Amino acid sequence: MNTQKKTFTDLAPELQAKVFKYMPKGLEVSLVNNDFAQGWKQGLEHAEILTVPVTLLDRSTFPRLRSVEFSLDKLSDLSRDERKTHLDSYLAKLSTIPSLRHIIISHTRDSGSILQIIQAFKDNKKIEAVTIEGIALEATMIARKTKAIFELLVQMSLKALTLRRCRLSSLPALFTSPNTPLSASLTHLNLDKNLILAAPFTALYSLPKLETLSLRDNKLRSVEGLGQFPSLVLLDVSANLLQRLPETLVALTKLRTLIVKNNKLREMPSRILSQLQSLVSLSADNNPCVLLLESHTFQDLPLRHLSLNASPAPQIEAAPMPSSSSSSSGNIVADETVEVVQEPTTASFLASIPSGLETLCMKHHQVNLIPSDFFDNQAASLARLDLSNNGLASIPADFAKLSKLDILSLANNNLSEIINGLDNLPSSIQSLNLSSNPLAIMPSSINRFSNLTTLVLSDAKLNDLPSTVCELTHLKTLDLADNLFPSLPKSLSALSSSCKVSLCDEDKDEHLIMSAPRPRPLPRLSSSKTTAASSSVTTSPRGTRSPPGLVVFSDYHWDKLNSFFAKGSGKEDLPDLLLCDQSHSSSISC
Repeated sequence: MNTQKKTFTDLAPELQAKVFKYMPKGLEVSLVNNDFAQGWKQGLEHAEILTVPVTLLDRSTFPRLRSVEFSLDKLSDLSRDERKTHLDSYLAKLSTIPSLRHIIISHTRDSGSILQIIQAFKDNKKIEAVTIEGIALEATMIARKTKAIFELLVQMSLKALTLRRCRLSSLPALFTSPNTPLSASLTHLNLDKNLILAAPFTALYSLPKLETLSLRDNKLRSVEGLGQFPSLVLLDVSANLLQRLPETLVALTKLRTLIVKNNKLREMPSRILSQLQSLVSLSADNNPCVLLLESHTFQDLPLRHLSLNASPAPQIEAAPMPSSSSSSSGNIVADETVEVVQEPTTASFLASIPSGLETLCMKHHQVNLIPSDFFDNQAASLARLDLSNNGLASIPADFAKLSKLDILSLANNNLSEIINGLDNLPSSIQSLNLSSNPLAIMPSSINRFSNLTTLVLSDAKLNDLPSTVCELTHLKTLDLADNLFPSLPKSLSALSSSCKVSLCDEDKDEHLIMSAPRPRPLPRLSSSKTTAASSSVTTSPRGTRSPPGLVVFSDYHWDKLNSFFAKGSGKEDLPDLLLCDQSHSSSISC
């Protein structure tokens, strides 16, 4: 029998309010087979406005609404007058919600609608953040009004501004006039995923309060004039074409996080880096000069997180065979030279890192020896260590000195005998990745790691698994893909029911995310009158949250929902009514 499809508006208003009142905290709500499907959260901190019935936008239903998103492509079938009328009805309702702080405008070619939205909030002093995303501001249809859009923005006292994926080819003309409300108040500026070729900040007026500047994934070849931002705490210029770091970087005395990974840097200027006296986190992965640092570079810095992953070495066998005349002066000699010089440089660099480090990532550096000075220096602090894709043949006994170690990845090394080596690791480890090593045998002493939650043993040439694995009572993820098991190991049957076991490599993910912690370009903007659960403003509500669960309403549940509240059932019965999919999660982008 076909059931009639229900929408959220089929519920009486008082029942709609009860659904959200009784919703378990931290669960994201997705409404299936109706007009709006995402952006709902307990407390309703974010809503995709053009999918929400206008009648629901009132103060009693949304007392905590912090951010709204206008996906204007949903209005593409309406005439210009209809779009204006439609938006006016929403904007009038939104003006009655006192908790609103963040406006998001995305995916449209209608510059008139953008102007209409910004104009509506221009004089609202409570708006702290504006995000414009996926809109080609320099396209022919919008460019003629882009100047007017910017003129409105500079009159707003914003703390955070994001212009992401707007196809900008140069810095936006937002800060060319002195003493504007925007330049005086802005603390977070995000220009990610544009087409900006150069960033001559010397041509702009100072932004005295700017703390976060993100220009990742552009076409930058130079970044000049960073001294314009004396309060800068985080600078992200990753995924660009930079070949050098500017001298003006030394003026950023408050800089704590520097992200320059995935560029073309030919040198890491130790003279500049050593003067960044507040630097706590440095990420310089995938640059040609990733390890060309003088040993004293970090001696006087409060460095806690260091990521210097090198690019994977090219596959020599896939390259054309050189002629005999070029062998003596071509790639072969170059490779031999690197092999001779690289390892002593790596070992001496590890030994020179000052104490206090919490995170170290050094993939693809041909490390086959870790000096004992490294373990002595980091014994009391190191919590996350990634030495994947190196040449380690054993686990040094000095590993036992790292008493704070929680996450360790030794994937894709040459570990073949770890019966004794496993005993060298601190028992406090919670995540261990030994994949892509020729282990053959997993020692029974694996049960030493009583706090282990993630164990990755894929492609480890294993043909059996010790029964002591079942003693890892906290284990949540066990990856055994691409091994040599003749049949399913018997020990698997004794594992906790909450442990996820992978025996094949489909949908394979990185189980250990080893990278220096990176603050979000748009962190939480606090409000003294809101609770911690309702005080966050995120850079992009779509695709950036990872809720602990997902409540899915299917057609079947609507009829039950009506009768559920009609009977006056208590909120403790609600979880039994709803279909919860705890495996749902969203991907994260910075």
